[in-house]
Amino acid sequence: MDKERRSLLGFIGITLVALVWFLLRTGTRPDRIRYPCQKASLDLSVVGIPLMTGLIGLKRLGKRKWRKKIGFLVLGILVATVVLMIASNSFVLRFLYGDPGGVSYPIFTTKFGSRISLKDGIWNGKRFDKSQLKLINMPVLKNHSLMGVTAAIKHYMGVLSTPLCNDGFDQHQGMIKQGLMGRMMAEIIYPDLNVIDANYIGVSSRGPASSYSSAYKADIVLAGTDPIALDYYAGKYILYPLTESERHDPDSQNTSQASGSRGYPSNAFNQYLASSKKELEKKGYRVTMNEKEIQVFVSNGGQ
Repeated sequence: MDKERRSLLGFIGITLVALVWFLLRTGTRPDRIRYPCQKASLDLSVVGIPLMTGLIGLKRLGKRKWRKKIGFLVLGILVATVVLMIASNSFVLRFLYGDPGGVSYPIFTTKFGSRISLKDGIWNGKRFDKSQLKLINMPVLKNHSLMGVTAAIKHYMGVLSTPLCNDGFDQHQGMIKQGLMGRMMAEIIYPDLNVIDANYIGVSSRGPASSYSSAYKADIVLAGTDPIALDYYAGKYILYPLTESERHDPDSQNTSQASGSRGYPSNAFNQYLASSKKELEKKGYRVTMNEKEIQVFVSNGGQ
């Protein structure tokens, strides 16, 4: 067997293995198509199948005069396909699923046997009914090394099915540039009430990993129906005075990279609040970052 034939058979083998792997692993779980290994096998199949067909055609042509022209055509198709896949981070996945930063949500069964879709409601035996589904969004106020502040808006990161975003999509950039958390609230479920637990505030750079011994005991609880306004107030009047870090200032316009933030801007908090606000307003929700529009009521204990 000559070298050219061995190379062709090897290429055919790799393509077929990638295709079989993709089909077997996806099976009845089409959501797996977003997994890194599935994405790689799909991309390899998309490139390999037309290229394999072209190479087989070239082999059959032998030394005919069109062989060279067809060879250049196949090479051109290959280069164009690779460029498109790199530029779009898998054009096939985008064609099938749209924006890789699209929203996702859980469907689960409670210990009482209730089947709940966070987007569509409670299963009543025939369909999902959202009329009886209520959501209380209850985060703990703390510093976040990348986004500045974790509170009501960023708390929705816990709703996102992060395995579906393992295709190169940066959820934190999605928060800043695309208002991902606000879009999830608008398209999945808008909280009926937001309650921010600021009894112990994680002010250290460890953020969610902060210990109680390093936390500041503030003994404060905030509640409101507007998650944007609540986060704005919590950042500006609780966290920012404690740390004096502009990363916690919801009005900061400093877009320079913050130290230890892996390249995210110093005003990531301001930017993700603004972009989430925009997404919520698109769906008709009345939210604000304007301090003059925020009404604050204070209660001290049982008084």
